Formats: sequence, structure tokens, C-alpha cells
Amino acid sequence: MIVGDPGLIEVAISNLIDNAIVFSDDGGAVHVSLDDEGRLTVRDHGPGVDQAFMEAVFEPFFRISQSRGGHGLGLAIVKAIVLLHHGKIEVRNAEGGGAVFTVSFGQAVAPERAERLADHAEGVDMARLTQEDSKP
Repeated sequence: MIVGDPGLIEVAISNLIDNAIVFSDDGGAVHVSLDDEGRLTVRDHGPGVDQAFMEAVFEPFFRISQSRGGHGLGLAIVKAIVLLHHGKIEVRNAEGGGAVFTVSFGQAVAPERAERLADHAEGVDMARLTQEDSKP
């Protein structure tokens, strides 16, 4: 179980899946999986990511292709949400083509502990906590 903001986590997952759909070839499948350790994997069957752009794809306003819609914010938003939850995101090219994005959230806890934490977190202002955590 992951402790965090469910709405933000939903946005991150939605952005990854939307991106995979946009970059998959017509009729291509998008595979989404979650392993026992809580790692989320989203794989498309599109052109993949050029090695030169592996880090840049997470930068705001970066777009691999100007011919596709969007503003280049989706993956930057995903990365920001993942980092907010003390996680990490990685991209690699899949064998046979396509890109694979893997997200690991750093705050995975046992379900019974998550339940207790959720009870205590009622009404906590996540934005305020995040700002205070980032102060030197």
C-alpha cells in the first residue's frame, strides 16, 4: 500500500497511460502492471525513446514529436508527483520496440500500518507539509 495523495497518484498513472496511448502505433496495446513490491510499469508499442532524450522526457515543455498534441507537461507532472511521494521513475526501451516507464513509490507500507496512518492523516494539509519539508 502507498501512503500519499490518491488524487495526485491517479493523475500520475493517468498521464503515463495517456502518454502510452498517444505514442503507441494504431491498434497497438498498452500494458499496465503492478508487481508485488508496488512497482507500476506502463509499456507502449510505439517508437520508443531516443537514448539522447531519456532524461529530457521528464523536463517541462519537452516534446519528442511536434506533430503530436500536448504541451510537453505530462511526464514532468508524473515525475513531480512521484518525487513528492519519495519515489522514482525510470524509462527504458522495450525489446521489440516501445517504451517502458517504471514507477516506484518510496512510501509503501504494510496495509495495517497504512490504515492507522490514514486515520491520523485526516485533514492534514499536504501542500503545507511539502513546503515545510523542503525548507533548509
